[in-house]
Amino acid sequence: MTLTPAFEIGVWNAWILIVPYLLVNFGLTFLLIDKKSTFWAWPSYTRLEKMYLRAAMLLMACLWIYSIFLPLNLGTVWLYVGIPIYLLGWAFLLLAMQTFLDILGT
Repeated sequence: MTLTPAFEIGVWNAWILIVPYLLVNFGLTFLLIDKKSTFWAWPSYTRLEKMYLRAAMLLMACLWIYSIFLPLNLGTVWLYVGIPIYLLGWAFLLLAMQTFLDILGT
């Protein structure tokens, strides 16, 4: 057993778990929020905040790209531990999205 997995592009890689997140987080936002809303206006950030935001976005993009090459190891303990955590994260995401949409009044 090694610490680095065998990288290969495939259908059953970790990216399959990120696609629903991208569809809900970005696709649903574009469909449900009025394009003239102030939601699309970026707040003013300080220079340090912009630096942290860029670093976070770069890290997230790298993790998404990494997930394309990371095969899912089905039948492992970590998969069965991670699935409830993943589903709990989805529950929180959907609750946050519902609250956000209620605040916007859509």
